[in-house]
Amino acid sequence: MTTTYALAGVTDVLQPAHQKYNDALYNAGKAMEDLMEICQCPQFETREGWEKRASRSNCIVYSKPFQFGTVFTLRAEFDFPLEQLFHEHWKNFDYAPQFSKNASFVKRIETLTPFVDVIHYGLSDEIGISARDFLAGRMHRRVGNELFVAVRSYEHEGFGEVENSIRGELILGGGRFRVSPSDARKTIVDYVLCADFKGTDSDDEKRDQALMKFMIEDVEGARKEIAHIKVRVRKQSQGEEEEHFF
Repeated sequence: MTTTYALAGVTDVLQPAHQKYNDALYNAGKAMEDLMEICQCPQFETREGWEKRASRSNCIVYSKPFQFGTVFTLRAEFDFPLEQLFHEHWKNFDYAPQFSKNASFVKRIETLTPFVDVIHYGLSDEIGISARDFLAGRMHRRVGNELFVAVRSYEHEGFGEVENSIRGELILGGGRFRVSPSDARKTIVDYVLCADFKGTDSDDEKRDQALMKFMIEDVEGARKEIAHIKVRVRKQSQGEEEEHFF
């Protein structure tokens, strides 16, 4: 039986060799539905009903309880064009540890369709608790002039836990990408994150602090990497080297 998932005008179809990843596709699809519902709510834009939790480097993190858990969000503007930023984020996701000190490893396990893949993401103990890793399905969709990326954990018997790491549950990760209304050369990203770290070393307070730290430092690292790319763009244009952002 062929596994499919239809959403936002796109139907993802798993090939026979990828049927073992049907849970990854399903979870990614449900995560995308949740992400779109959150981001397209008017209160998400105004932050009405959202609690301000942290602020640093011009980044403000808000949170709000949902049925599936507490969701954190952060809105950041990047001095990088939308299509290029999104392309680098999706295609070169494996390079995240180069700019994010919190990422210990990132692996793309399998590409299921042009819009869905399976990833394995590791967080180092830099986040303030023991190392964690997440096995998840990832999906992207375009709706009008906005691009969405949604990620959700799934489990597969072929992927055991990593040594010296606790397998966490990424309930909802990802974000919305759109052109900045003030400058078409810039991109606004609304990060969205909800996770259960599992393990006995992380109560609710430690989890919240770790998630907020991760989000803010991810933005800080991305901005620094963009600055480095701009410095090195001359070399890239001359074909001396290939640069990767995300």
